Amino acid sequence: MNIGEYIKKLREEKNLSINQLALYSDVSAAHISRIERGLREPSPDILKKLATHLGVTYEELMYVAGYIKTFSNIKKDDLQNEILQHVIPVILKHLTEQIFKNKDCPEELKNFADLNEAWNYLNDDEKVSLINSAIKKITFNTIDGTVKLTQYFNEENLNDIYLMLKEEYEKHLTKQELTPEEKYPEITDVEEAMKIILEQPGLMLNGELLTDEDKIILANSIQIGLRLAEERRRERKNKEKKD
Repeated sequence: MNIGEYIKKLREEKNLSINQLALYSDVSAAHISRIERGLREPSPDILKKLATHLGVTYEELMYVAGYIKTFSNIKKDDLQNEILQHVIPVILKHLTEQIFKNKDCPEELKNFADLNEAWNYLNDDEKVSLINSAIKKITFNTIDGTVKLTQYFNEENLNDIYLMLKEEYEKHLTKQELTPEEKYPEITDVEEAMKIILEQPGLMLNGELLTDEDKIILANSIQIGLRLAEERRRERKNKEKKD
């Protein structure tokens, strides 16, 4: 049901004519009629005027009109959603504040999390698990950009995230202590090379970060290319033998 149909339904439930609603709300009858027929999208200001006289909250009309977006039980595909990508830094900042609020831990660890370094090291499954373990619902207002988080106030969940961030931070420190040769040893095996390529958290294609599904597609494409190269090599060798 679109916003026009919804407003008409509420108006009729209140036994109001368009003219009566127009009189009470200070919105012209012609304007209301166009909204109900889907010929015009109501602005947030118009929705605010109508809400009280239709017996619903302003937020409810904003939600039906699509001005407010909500996310809950995040899936991997949701990570590519443009709105959610805009909201994720807010979520991470909020979680960081909650996680470290009562923790006696090194300032470097807090900085590590604040800079979202840990997030970049996680795969999509871990990212989804992190958000869903602490956030019940995300509400985003597309008009003013405000974000409201309905959180699971569960100390155990927050502690699990803290331990995960701490583990990632310790890995980060360990890697920093290694020599360049130890960090990045020479690779001679093709499968190992592919594994390392696909494990990179910031792997991009055409300027966009690859999801786990994209990486699988890329890996299979590389495999197909290797098979074709092997077939061409065999054909060339067979031809050389005949010659």
